[in-house]
Amino acid sequence: MIESLPWIWAIVIVATLIIEFFTADIDVIWFSIGALVSLVLSVFKVSPWWQVIAFLVTSGILIFTVGRWARRVLSFKKVATNVDSLIGREIMVLEDASEHEKGSGIINDVVWTIMCQEGEEVRKGQRAFVVDVRGNKLVVKNKHRKE
Repeated sequence: MIESLPWIWAIVIVATLIIEFFTADIDVIWFSIGALVSLVLSVFKVSPWWQVIAFLVTSGILIFTVGRWARRVLSFKKVATNVDSLIGREIMVLEDASEHEKGSGIINDVVWTIMCQEGEEVRKGQRAFVVDVRGNKLVVKNKHRKE
Protein backbone atom coordinates (compact mmCIF):
# COMPACT_ATOMS: atom_id res chain seq x y z
CA MET A 1 0.00 0.00 0.00
CA ILE A 2 2.71 2.48 1.00
CA GLU A 3 4.54 1.88 -2.30
CA SER A 4 1.41 2.84 -4.24
CA LEU A 5 0.81 6.12 -2.39
CA PRO A 6 2.79 8.28 -4.83
CA TRP A 7 0.63 6.88 -7.63
CA ILE A 8 -2.54 7.60 -5.68
CA TRP A 9 -1.49 11.22 -5.13
CA ALA A 10 -0.51 11.52 -8.81
CA ILE A 11 -3.97 10.24 -9.81
CA VAL A 12 -5.60 12.75 -7.43
CA ILE A 13 -3.55 15.55 -9.02
CA VAL A 14 -4.50 14.54 -12.56
CA ALA A 15 -8.17 14.00 -11.67
CA THR A 16 -8.50 17.36 -9.92
CA LEU A 17 -6.74 19.15 -12.78
CA ILE A 18 -9.15 17.55 -15.27
CA ILE A 19 -12.13 18.59 -13.13
CA GLU A 20 -10.71 22.10 -12.83
CA PHE A 21 -10.30 22.30 -16.60
CA PHE A 22 -14.01 21.61 -17.12
CA THR A 23 -15.34 24.00 -14.47
CA ALA A 24 -15.80 27.73 -14.83
CA ASP A 25 -14.43 28.68 -11.42
CA ILE A 26 -11.13 28.17 -9.66
CA ASP A 27 -12.29 25.71 -7.02
CA VAL A 28 -10.58 22.35 -7.44
CA ILE A 29 -7.04 23.52 -8.21
CA TRP A 30 -6.36 23.86 -4.48
CA PHE A 31 -6.83 20.10 -4.03
CA SER A 32 -4.30 19.56 -6.82
CA ILE A 33 -1.74 21.60 -4.90
CA GLY A 34 -2.58 19.76 -1.66
CA ALA A 35 -2.11 16.44 -3.47
CA LEU A 36 1.22 17.68 -4.86
CA VAL A 37 2.45 18.40 -1.31
CA SER A 38 1.35 14.90 -0.25
CA LEU A 39 3.04 13.39 -3.31
CA VAL A 40 6.34 14.99 -2.27
CA LEU A 41 5.86 13.66 1.28
CA SER A 42 5.12 10.16 -0.04
CA VAL A 43 8.33 10.18 -2.08
CA PHE A 44 10.22 10.81 1.17
CA LYS A 45 8.34 7.90 2.83
CA VAL A 46 6.44 10.09 5.31
CA SER A 47 3.65 8.25 7.14
CA PRO A 48 0.39 7.96 5.14
CA TRP A 49 -1.50 9.65 8.00
CA TRP A 50 0.74 12.71 7.74
CA GLN A 51 0.26 12.74 3.98
CA VAL A 52 -3.52 12.82 4.38
CA ILE A 53 -3.26 15.50 7.06
CA ALA A 54 -0.92 17.55 4.84
CA PHE A 55 -3.37 17.17 1.93
CA LEU A 56 -6.35 18.33 4.00
CA VAL A 57 -4.53 21.18 5.75
CA THR A 58 -2.83 22.48 2.59
CA SER A 59 -6.03 22.30 0.56
CA GLY A 60 -8.07 23.92 3.34
CA ILE A 61 -5.63 26.79 3.85
CA LEU A 62 -5.44 27.44 0.11
CA ILE A 63 -9.23 27.36 -0.31
CA PHE A 64 -9.87 29.81 2.52
CA THR A 65 -7.00 32.20 1.76
CA VAL A 66 -5.78 32.18 -1.82
CA GLY A 67 -9.12 30.80 -3.08
CA ARG A 68 -11.12 33.68 -1.66
CA TRP A 69 -8.64 36.20 -3.01
CA ALA A 70 -8.61 34.55 -6.45
CA ARG A 71 -12.42 34.49 -6.64
CA ARG A 72 -12.55 38.18 -5.77
CA VAL A 73 -9.84 39.16 -8.26
CA LEU A 74 -11.06 36.93 -11.08
CA SER A 75 -14.80 37.48 -10.70
CA PHE A 76 -16.42 39.47 -13.44
CA LYS A 77 -19.70 41.29 -13.11
CA LYS A 78 -22.08 40.77 -15.99
CA VAL A 79 -22.43 44.06 -17.76
CA ALA A 80 -25.63 44.56 -19.69
CA THR A 81 -24.66 45.36 -23.24
CA ASN A 82 -26.58 46.03 -26.41
CA VAL A 83 -30.13 44.74 -26.19
CA ASP A 84 -29.73 43.42 -22.61
CA SER A 85 -29.38 47.00 -21.43
CA LEU A 86 -33.01 47.60 -22.47
CA ILE A 87 -34.41 45.27 -19.80
CA GLY A 88 -36.18 47.36 -17.17
CA ARG A 89 -36.50 50.36 -19.48
CA GLU A 90 -39.74 52.01 -20.51
CA ILE A 91 -40.99 51.62 -24.09
CA MET A 92 -43.67 53.56 -25.98
CA VAL A 93 -46.11 51.18 -27.69
CA LEU A 94 -46.66 52.00 -31.40
CA GLU A 95 -48.85 48.99 -32.29
CA ASP A 96 -51.07 46.86 -30.03
CA ALA A 97 -49.47 43.66 -28.75
CA SER A 98 -50.51 40.70 -26.65
CA GLU A 99 -49.09 37.37 -25.60
CA HIS A 100 -49.94 35.85 -29.02
CA GLU A 101 -49.87 38.96 -31.23
CA LYS A 102 -46.72 40.91 -32.02
CA GLY A 103 -46.69 44.68 -32.06
CA SER A 104 -44.06 47.39 -32.09
CA GLY A 105 -42.60 49.90 -29.71
CA ILE A 106 -39.91 52.56 -29.65
CA ILE A 107 -36.95 53.17 -27.34
CA ASN A 108 -34.22 55.72 -28.10
CA ASP A 109 -35.60 56.35 -31.60
CA VAL A 110 -35.30 52.65 -32.46
CA VAL A 111 -38.44 50.70 -33.36
CA TRP A 112 -38.58 47.18 -31.91
CA THR A 113 -40.91 44.25 -32.40
CA ILE A 114 -42.61 43.61 -29.07
CA MET A 115 -44.67 40.86 -27.52
CA CYS A 116 -46.27 40.66 -24.09
CA GLN A 117 -45.64 38.32 -21.21
CA GLU A 118 -48.26 35.70 -20.49
CA GLY A 119 -51.65 37.22 -19.72
CA GLU A 120 -50.60 40.75 -20.65
CA GLU A 121 -51.57 43.10 -23.46
CA VAL A 122 -50.59 46.64 -24.36
CA ARG A 123 -52.31 49.20 -26.57
CA LYS A 124 -50.99 51.85 -28.94
CA GLY A 125 -49.92 54.97 -27.03
CA GLN A 126 -49.38 53.17 -23.71
CA ARG A 127 -46.08 52.88 -21.95
CA ALA A 128 -44.72 49.48 -20.97
CA PHE A 129 -41.62 48.00 -19.36
CA VAL A 130 -39.19 45.67 -21.12
CA VAL A 131 -38.89 42.51 -19.03
CA ASP A 132 -37.01 40.14 -21.33
CA VAL A 133 -35.46 39.69 -24.75
CA ARG A 134 -36.33 36.71 -26.96
CA GLY A 135 -34.27 36.68 -30.11
CA ASN A 136 -34.83 40.08 -31.72
CA LYS A 137 -38.11 40.76 -29.91
CA LEU A 138 -38.62 42.62 -26.66
CA VAL A 139 -41.00 41.08 -24.14
CA VAL A 140 -42.96 43.83 -22.40
CA LYS A 141 -45.24 44.22 -19.41
CA ASN A 142 -48.06 46.75 -19.09
CA LYS A 143 -46.79 49.67 -17.01
CA HIS A 144 -50.14 50.47 -15.40
CA ARG A 145 -51.41 46.98 -14.67
CA LYS A 146 -51.92 46.22 -10.98
CA GLU A 147 -50.16 43.10 -9.68
